[in-house]
Amino acid sequence: MFVHTVFLRSFVFISNTAFKLIYLQGLMPVVRDEGETKALVYHNDMLMKKIIGNVEKFKDRNSLELTSRRFRLLCLQTPISRRKKYAIRLEADPNWPAVFTLLMRPRKYSSRLSIVTCSVDPEDERQELVSYRYKENKQNAHEFYEGVRKRLLNQIVEFEIKFRRFTIGVLEEIQTFPNLNRIIVKNARNFSAEVDDEPEELVVLNRITSLELTLDRQWSSEIARMKRLIGPNLKHFCCYVTPCQSKNQWFIEEIMVEMAIHNVELDLCRLIFPDPQIPRILITALTQFMSERSRIMQVFVSTDSADIIPMNDRSPAIGIQFRDEKDNTLKLLYDACPLIFQQAKILRISNLHDDNCDQLDILPRIYSMRELQIS
Repeated sequence: MFVHTVFLRSFVFISNTAFKLIYLQGLMPVVRDEGETKALVYHNDMLMKKIIGNVEKFKDRNSLELTSRRFRLLCLQTPISRRKKYAIRLEADPNWPAVFTLLMRPRKYSSRLSIVTCSVDPEDERQELVSYRYKENKQNAHEFYEGVRKRLLNQIVEFEIKFRRFTIGVLEEIQTFPNLNRIIVKNARNFSAEVDDEPEELVVLNRITSLELTLDRQWSSEIARMKRLIGPNLKHFCCYVTPCQSKNQWFIEEIMVEMAIHNVELDLCRLIFPDPQIPRILITALTQFMSERSRIMQVFVSTDSADIIPMNDRSPAIGIQFRDEKDNTLKLLYDACPLIFQQAKILRISNLHDDNCDQLDILPRIYSMRELQIS
């Protein structure tokens, strides 16, 4: 009953398309009614494997395995094939009662692991295949990773960590996925001192081609260890950091030095500076440094999401939100990096004051621009 309920639409689709093709080729007998068609599909291992491959949620596949011995064997023989890429996400458990935080620090221990579609997938197509909640230092997440390896070993390409501690244990687990090459860090704590002892064994660090860092204020000091994720094979770099005021210079130097050590050459660099108090000279310094080693630049100095293009848009772009009438960010960036303006296809300027208008003299020199927004 379960199989007929879950796969009814798939049966109908096959009976109306692929099954007819098989019949026309003379490979199947004449079918008298729809029920007979479903029965023939149900007992055809080749067609059932095609259907089972599109079942991606672990709970549904477990239910299928318990249906019969035949279906258990089919599920074991059929990998998930609905999508080519999936991601692992490690985050604080969002369902922990907030009132408990008055008595203890549960978010330090309560974590949630899940398998989801990749961050670049359209919002309406995103799915969660399975999740696992556990308490750090009390429960071991190794069994979760082992189960994922059995089903999606070669399809895990992305790892995202949010508000958790990026330990050497986590790195050892994710590096067992051979095609994992993208890491997203959102306000995560540092690796731990253990990484300093045996960094050469962490081969995943040299495999990373895409890195996204989001570190807000009190988290910005974690860049001292998160910089280890910058390796020689890095091609896509997104940096969204709001540093503490006393550590501005230090933050800029950490990224620039690590990039220079590995001689990184990027296909795409995306820099977002949401804090209006960051000194403009520091923004200019990092932008100039990154532009010299990046084929496509996206630079956004703004707190307004309307000035920032989506992640999946790889067009050269610049977004500037003027802080006040004395803000000369646009001029500073153009004087230091004229090439990124000449290549920019999208320019968005907001909060423009009368005293800032003289900086718009650069517009005739933006040769490749196809979209201009000024507000």
